[in-house]
Amino acid sequence: DCSTTNPAFVRRLAEEAEKNNARFMDAPVAGSLGQAERAELVFLAGGDEAALAAATPLLEAMGNRTAHIGDVGMGMSLKLVLNHLLACSMVAFGEAMHLGMALGIEKEHLLNTLIGGPVVPPYMQMKKNKLQSSVYEAEFPLRLIHKDMQMVASAAAEVSVPLPVANCVKEVFLSAKNAGYEDADFSAVAAFLENR
Repeated sequence: DCSTTNPAFVRRLAEEAEKNNARFMDAPVAGSLGQAERAELVFLAGGDEAALAAATPLLEAMGNRTAHIGDVGMGMSLKLVLNHLLACSMVAFGEAMHLGMALGIEKEHLLNTLIGGPVVPPYMQMKKNKLQSSVYEAEFPLRLIHKDMQMVASAAAEVSVPLPVANCVKEVFLSAKNAGYEDADFSAVAAFLENR
């Protein structure tokens, strides 16, 4: 299963597979459309060694790295952690850009100074052209990061971990989705925050 869902759900799928004498593993991907086109995805695998060995030729055809995280559900768990960080950092960046422009700093100065600096995540370099041009052709649609943040919130509730920042970010993405940005790249949340 290479989708992004809930770790508890993939564990139930694994139980069903076992009842039917089938192998199962979760292997959600880290990467965007461009990385998929170049077969440079990273797979976050959860499952036993035999399932991983059987799936390796397929994973190698689509990606250049597979990280075996542990038992079924662990790949999905790490994927939710990654997407939590991705979503929160994008909203924080968009909000900081909005503040900077409201304070009178030109957008170009903000982008050129912040991106590549010590506090902005490296992936933001790949979003710079979208942020400069305000053309948000989707590599990772905003509606999907919102769905993933719902999965983050659900998984956190299942293990009694409060995530106040993640839940706020989830609502920001919901608001952006409802404002018409659902099919734009998730980085369009910056435009949503600037224009609301």
